Amino acid sequence: MIKLQRLRITRYRNVLPGTELRLDGHVNLVLGEPGSGKTMLLGLLAAIAGSDFSRLEAEPFDLTYDVSDGVFAATVVIRGDGLPPRSPVDGLPEPTNYAYRVSVHRVGGEPVCEFTGTPEALLVRVTGTAEPRRLPPSAPFRRGFLTQALRQPPAAALFFGAWRLFNWHGTAARFDESLDCFLAMTGRPPALRGDALPLPAEAVFSFDPRSALRTSTLYSVAHYLPGGAIDRAIVDAHRSAAGETRLGDDHDAAPSAALSSLDFLRRVAPILGFRGASFQPDVSSYRAERSTGELHYSVRGFTFRFTRSDGTTLHHDALSYGQKRLLALFYYLAASEEFVFADGLVHGLPDAWISACVHAMGARQAFITGQDPRVLPHLGLDSLARVMARIITCEVIRAADGAEQLQWRSIPQDAATEFFQRHVRETVDLPLPASAAAPPADVDPTPAA
Repeated sequence: MIKLQRLRITRYRNVLPGTELRLDGHVNLVLGEPGSGKTMLLGLLAAIAGSDFSRLEAEPFDLTYDVSDGVFAATVVIRGDGLPPRSPVDGLPEPTNYAYRVSVHRVGGEPVCEFTGTPEALLVRVTGTAEPRRLPPSAPFRRGFLTQALRQPPAAALFFGAWRLFNWHGTAARFDESLDCFLAMTGRPPALRGDALPLPAEAVFSFDPRSALRTSTLYSVAHYLPGGAIDRAIVDAHRSAAGETRLGDDHDAAPSAALSSLDFLRRVAPILGFRGASFQPDVSSYRAERSTGELHYSVRGFTFRFTRSDGTTLHHDALSYGQKRLLALFYYLAASEEFVFADGLVHGLPDAWISACVHAMGARQAFITGQDPRVLPHLGLDSLARVMARIITCEVIRAADGAEQLQWRSIPQDAATEFFQRHVRETVDLPLPASAAAPPADVDPTPAA
């Protein structure tokens, strides 16, 4: 799985220059007072994880970070100068000036490839070759800006799979402490427009009917749907008489291929106290491409219905606040296979659900804000060394000129000792609901302990 390993900030808003964070591969707990930049840090990390710096195009920044998937690793040095003043002629801003250098190497090995990007060109130099290959410019303000370069010669043949480090993980976004994710996934405008909402208001899907359903491609230009097989579920739901895909009442039965990516709904239904659940895409428009035979669906959101033990159903709007939060969290986890960026992870959830939602994070690299004592026993903070490795503190400090700056750092040893003595007790393993899956045996169990 992809992990962010290090972040160094030379310039970013009012963050202290020279800030460097060593990131734990499993759990990173971000603590600090209001206004200390906790949510800002989560938004920045989500932008890095998603290789999408589009929200930073209008402001200057200078960052260095390391990322690895266990096979390949990369060090990225990237900066942008921000949008210049508008031209007095046409009133339009000039394109943002940027530069980046990416060194890719095999884990434990020497560098094997280097990318250098500017507005003029993208140069790809493979170690041992004389001349670099010149490609069209690829701006970091375009999602997954290096993916295409790594899929073309010479990189594609030599470093197959390295593109995953820079693929646009469209769901590398912040799960907020309110109901923004729930509102977005059900097709309503979010109450707040944060730095990194996980879902857009509308997405477009394409389906080629000339291919077999099992092998055809149905894709979202926003890539925000959970799992790779949800495409078939959407097509099945759209074709069904009721317009929905229904998950049976037998929660132990293995899901079909069309439902495999809706397994999050199958697992969350009994935790919420329901016997079954159904899923329906809200298809707002549909058209057929005459020349290619391709079908285009515009899906504005999703409708979820839950079956009670007496057979009656409940629309998702009738869920309680905590139920909506848990449904949105499981959806977010199904959509985000690599990372978790969560403000107030267990906000609004009863104690009995906390163990299940932390177990659901599995081996993902998690960045969590808040100091809810109910979740601390589940984060693997069972030693002073792990407290120091897994906690990032955010503070507001005053510079020599009197300006306020944000200081982000790993928790100092004295503060870690105080935190460990005050908050951390012997790790407990709360009983899981029968429907909650245990984490894989080959991953660090501490995020789900």
